[in-house]
Amino acid sequence: MIRRESSFARSIEGRAVDLLTIFERANQVGASAQKFIYLPWGGNNPGIGFERLIMMEYSDLGERIREIKLPDGVSWWPPAPGWWLLAGLILLAVVAGIALYRRRALRRAALRELDRLRREYQSIGDPSALAAGLSKLLRRVTLARARRTAVAGLRGEAWLGHLDRTGRTRDFSSGPGRVLHTLPYSGKGEVEASALLSLARRWIRRNTR
Repeated sequence: MIRRESSFARSIEGRAVDLLTIFERANQVGASAQKFIYLPWGGNNPGIGFERLIMMEYSDLGERIREIKLPDGVSWWPPAPGWWLLAGLILLAVVAGIALYRRRALRRAALRELDRLRREYQSIGDPSALAAGLSKLLRRVTLARARRTAVAGLRGEAWLGHLDRTGRTRDFSSGPGRVLHTLPYSGKGEVEASALLSLARRWIRRNTR
């Protein structure tokens, strides 16, 4: 009975020694690990070492950000093909607008002159002056639209034929418009003033679109 108790006590004592040995080794490892981690930055104070570690990490991150090269900005020249196309369309629209404005300005001026000739004829009643005035007006409109060399020399039947072609009619060479060739030179004859003025107005509107 006494031997069993003594062996049990020795067993308990041995296990206690083993536990103490394990705890001592664990403390030694923990101390070594603490020194390995914290001593380079803050001695035995773990807080100081951790703050320095964070600062160093941020410093390294800033260096990496500064080393990143951003791409160059997009240049506005030369423009993309779509911009060239848009510029061309705008230019064409401007040219077409200018041409349309000039034609309409020519139409307005010609119609104002036509109204002046009508009022003058109603006031004076001179058919020769009306025919001469209308012939000059139609010639000015023609010169404003066509090459001068192509129409400046047209006289007589050639002039009446040109008015027929450009007015899509036969009323100048074989209708009321024939007096534009005969009456200004002879000074005698009758004129269908209303038909002649209407014919001249239609011709002006057709040739100043």
